[in-house]
Amino acid sequence: MKVQVNFKIINSEYNQKYANEFHAGKESESNWKYKWAVAYEIKRQNQFQ
Repeated sequence: MKVQVNFKIINSEYNQKYANEFHAGKESESNWKYKWAVAYEIKRQNQFQ
């Protein structure tokens, strides 16, 4: 079994309208969607056969 856990801090100053108008809806260098993000992957083998 494999589980991925994501932790993100949302940037309250992110502007989706600005992203849509000037960057095809994507975040840019001055308009980040998240201030911080990290992902952990946890793998565990099943003990029962």
